[in-house]
Amino acid sequence: MNSCLLTITVLTYNSEKYISEALDSMLFQETKDVQLIISDDCSTDKTCEIIDGWIKNNQLNFFEVVFLKSNLNLGVTKNKLKTIPFIKGQWEKGLAGDDLFHENAIKNIKKDIFKYSDSKIIIGCAQIFGEKVNSNAILPRKNLIKKIQSKIDNQLIYLFEGYTYPAVSFLVHRSLIIPKNFDLKYRNMEDVPFHFKQLISGNKFVFSESIYVRYRKHDTNLSNPQKGKVISEYQYQYYQVLKNYAIKYKSIKYFINSIWSMIFTKLIYILGNKGWWCKSLDFIRRKCQPKKAFNIFRSPFR
Repeated sequence: MNSCLLTITVLTYNSEKYISEALDSMLFQETKDVQLIISDDCSTDKTCEIIDGWIKNNQLNFFEVVFLKSNLNLGVTKNKLKTIPFIKGQWEKGLAGDDLFHENAIKNIKKDIFKYSDSKIIIGCAQIFGEKVNSNAILPRKNLIKKIQSKIDNQLIYLFEGYTYPAVSFLVHRSLIIPKNFDLKYRNMEDVPFHFKQLISGNKFVFSESIYVRYRKHDTNLSNPQKGKVISEYQYQYYQVLKNYAIKYKSIKYFINSIWSMIFTKLIYILGNKGWWCKSLDFIRRKCQPKKAFNIFRSPFR
């Protein structure tokens, strides 16, 4: 056999604190027809050593286990691209090295593959957990999903409005996991450009109520500011993505809004990205976004 139903790709970088728990979350689930690909981005801690030991003890539970290592730190996007030539599954499911599969997640993923066989992108739910986090929080938000699930334009607007689809919840058909669908301009952001590109190309998302992943929130998440900082580098790149796709979507409202956010985040960086002045600028950025004036006259989700 040269193919299987599902490939799970796990991306790691200095994940020694969480990687054993992440990989163990797949054990005792239905994995005999699942390929596991682990791709490490030149970790400097004991991540690779831990993974080698885990594979030795557990590789027979899977269709195949592939472990890819790097001699250079490439960033998240290129680390993801490394896995593409090795994928054998008809569908691909990603997992970060600090997250966990929910109980019975793989069983539910397989059910959804057959339930939504006419679709190419399925979004399950992610349960957030971690320090100082409401353990019952579920993404994406059900009340908003009800408004956008039937129209591809509303799914796009959902992104432009500043909401994000949890990347850890995406289940993607193999035909879409190709290099040209990922944007190398964004070193540590492989997800949002991919989501925009698929929606603009006409690949509507379908939503499952099954919880696929437990998403761990902690201080070292890439999207979080470093300790003492007001904004993260990820945020500025995020607004660049919104600007570029607002142009492709031909939306003046979201183009203006993204430029507004880029100007403020740039100013915050220039002023040192810390302290009360930068916090004040970020408050103004969030509370006075131009899109809010537009939305007074027209609901964003038509």
